[in-house]
Amino acid sequence: MTVVPFPTSLVAQYLSTPAAALACAVYAGVFVVINLSYNLLWWTAVRERRLLHPTVTDSLVKRLTRRLLLGLPVYGLSTLLAFWNPSVSLGLCSCLWIFWAFTFYEASPSPGSLIGV
Repeated sequence: MTVVPFPTSLVAQYLSTPAAALACAVYAGVFVVINLSYNLLWWTAVRERRLLHPTVTDSLVKRLTRRLLLGLPVYGLSTLLAFWNPSVSLGLCSCLWIFWAFTFYEASPSPGSLIGV
């Protein structure tokens, strides 16, 4: 089950009301918690490399770790900025998603290269 639809609904319902700041703060705050959880999952996976495919390089792990760590301060800032300007808060969240959509894409290896064919 996911929690994202609830704060999304809050934003949709209250964005044009005086409660927009709180709705956007809740929205960004949920992503702070999600990012913390995702980082914990990632750190567990990369610790001692036991859960990584052998073809994953150290440089890729470092690059992905840096990108994931970017989320926490940006979502935290977005949560605080929601009380000043809800639109800026939503814009920051959107920019982060666009950043991740374009930077986390890694070309998949061909199936034959994984099994040594």
